[in-house]
Amino acid sequence: RLDVGTGASPFVNTILSPPPNAGPATPANDVMSMAADIALHHHERWDGTGYPTGARQSDIPIEARIVAVADVFEALCHARPYKPAFTVDRAVATIEEGAGTHFDPTAVAAFLRAVPAVLQVFRRFADAAPSAPTTHKPARPAADHTPTAA
Repeated sequence: RLDVGTGASPFVNTILSPPPNAGPATPANDVMSMAADIALHHHERWDGTGYPTGARQSDIPIEARIVAVADVFEALCHARPYKPAFTVDRAVATIEEGAGTHFDPTAVAAFLRAVPAVLQVFRRFADAAPSAPTTHKPARPAADHTPTAA
């Protein structure tokens, strides 16, 4: 069985665990194990106040820490029924502000270095492009970040 951590429901344990006849570890099983870790832990927070298990810092799998940053950035940059899209600058500032509380500071630093590449991917897949302007300049102070007009 896959150890999905304390606090996971029996349902989650059942769904995320491979069947008993899954056999020895293979690359496919490794990918599924990583996917299960990401699915279970990407809502944990660096400071331990996340869910579902309240894991903190290095107790959160690194893959989930990375996906947490990407997931929040994507959600911030796109409009939702309950909120307008943030500008890229405001979304980046929000990620930066969460370093050390919401997010792993190392994952945030890596993300900040990758913002230009992330924006290229957004542009390449136009349906995934942020609905907010993409004017991010890494040296720009957080005070200059403004929301998009609703």
